Amino acid sequence: MELGEAKLAVVRVGAGRGFVVESSGGRLVITAAHCLPEVPPAMSFSLIEERTFSDLLGALEVPPTIAAECLFVDPVADIAVLGEPDSQSIPVEWEAYDNMATACSALPVSSSLGNESGLLLHLDGLFRPCILRASHLGFRIEVQPDIQAGMAGSPILNTRGEAVGVVVTNKGPHPKLIDHLPAWLARDLFGK
Repeated sequence: MELGEAKLAVVRVGAGRGFVVESSGGRLVITAAHCLPEVPPAMSFSLIEERTFSDLLGALEVPPTIAAECLFVDPVADIAVLGEPDSQSIPVEWEAYDNMATACSALPVSSSLGNESGLLLHLDGLFRPCILRASHLGFRIEVQPDIQAGMAGSPILNTRGEAVGVVVTNKGPHPKLIDHLPAWLARDLFGK
């Protein structure tokens, strides 16, 4: 994927970022869990309203105004998956999410596990090269200049423009998509 198109897949999530991917169930947003205003209650004990956050998503340069439902969160790995709000109970919010997700590009994903060159979207809107160092915990990133506040939730791309991870902190480790996404989404995206 070309970098200009890849940038069109990145959205604002709270004070951070996220990126759109295409699943068999529709377009989802992957982000850092700490970009959520709070961790929702366990899904089997929660109501849709408790997992749906208002004013969470938006274009990169504007305050977020779009609602999303948290479909998965791992606060230890610091990764979350967001989806459309319930179309029956809040149809206006569902439509806003659908319009935003449809207007965005969807990043292809890769099951990369190894050390390789990568790319990060910095606050100035430019993709900069980095080196990804893989471990069982995720990626460590060697990059200049350093990762800054506001970059959390950004995709970590390989040099082919495919998402392989999620930026979470300046130090890392940063979650690898193949290892840290929920099994239902990994099977869908990676065929595993």
